[in-house]
Amino acid sequence: MKNTTQAVYRRTDCRLCGKTSPETVLSLEPIPIAGDYVSRQELDMAQDRYTMDLALCRHCGNVFLLDVVDPEILYKNFKYTSSSSPDLGGHFRGYAEYVLKNFPMPQGAFIVDVGSNDGLFLREFQKRGLRVLGVDPARDIARKATESGIETLGAYYDIELARQTRNERAAANIITANMVMANVDNMAIFIQSIRELLADDGIFIFETGYLLKLVENMVFDNIYHEHLSYFSVKALDLFFKNNGMELLDINVVATKGGSLRGVVQLQGGPRKRLASVDKMIRLEKEFGLDRPEIFSNLKRRIDAEKEKLLTLIGDLKRNNKKIAGYGASHSVTTFLYYFGLGDQLECLFDDNAAKFNTFSPGHHIPILSSEEIDQRKSDHIIILAWRFHEMIVNKHRLYLEKGGHFIVPLPQMRVI
Repeated sequence: MKNTTQAVYRRTDCRLCGKTSPETVLSLEPIPIAGDYVSRQELDMAQDRYTMDLALCRHCGNVFLLDVVDPEILYKNFKYTSSSSPDLGGHFRGYAEYVLKNFPMPQGAFIVDVGSNDGLFLREFQKRGLRVLGVDPARDIARKATESGIETLGAYYDIELARQTRNERAAANIITANMVMANVDNMAIFIQSIRELLADDGIFIFETGYLLKLVENMVFDNIYHEHLSYFSVKALDLFFKNNGMELLDINVVATKGGSLRGVVQLQGGPRKRLASVDKMIRLEKEFGLDRPEIFSNLKRRIDAEKEKLLTLIGDLKRNNKKIAGYGASHSVTTFLYYFGLGDQLECLFDDNAAKFNTFSPGHHIPILSSEEIDQRKSDHIIILAWRFHEMIVNKHRLYLEKGGHFIVPLPQMRVI
């Protein structure tokens, strides 16, 4: 396990407000890089594990991982594409409609998406007549997005790139960043780069995981090293105020188990702040989101379901039952390590062809196509991608009809 090498550094201050002495509130099992599924040829390569200590800033309420893994290690094998996520296509269509309904833009308006991945989101705006530009550091994914018709710069978004884009193209009417801010270590520089590119009357719209929903819905497996921050509205509102911007509106959307969609303008911009921001800050206070005990309660709830699952697995093993898992995402890595399932599963089934015939990070459990479920004849399959259990169960009704069983581990463990 690596903690204090050149590969990792440990923060002693809050990523949003800079105050020191954050309080550790939740420690999960150390894991390898969550998305580092390896090929058969890579099975002998060491995969270091890194600590997962979640801290709370008692000043602004921000929650974040203390250990920051070098991005060169974190993203060197980054393979995730938006199109591989089963719920994102429809989500992005509705999202684009929301933006253009609430913030009408003329034909040819300029939108920049930071962390645009394969361009799935920008394609919705291109269809509606906007000029689009993506920025993503995953160069291979960026190249493929450009080849598919969504121009994408294969680079990290920073102040220099923002200035260059503004000078060579235009100020952006809309900047979006979906599931990006949580991955940014230096948030002050990031938001400065947004200010550099944004038009005076432009809007910055983001989606990011929501701490309250993570706690409420037990989505603890969304915690891994790529996600450095777990935001609350209270913490973000203060952060934007301190950095020359104004949070105008905030809503909860269903993505990733419950996320925030926020709308921000430059300080002194033309739009009025909506009541949603203060309403959600009040809800967070009532929930106790800025108190350490909320996280010890979360741990107790997860551990209770973990004990039920491990007891069930023990009974099944004693009866020589074959057990597999379903899911091969980043979240599954966190889940497998925290629940101690690495030596309990014969294989993992998944629907993403890019994962077939690879092996899970650290444990090296083989990943197979879900089309092979019938051939493998597993008696029980634990749905590790548990937020999608309805979709998975409906897709594999035949498995149930033939006597197989699905186990849904969270939020309450149950057997189907």
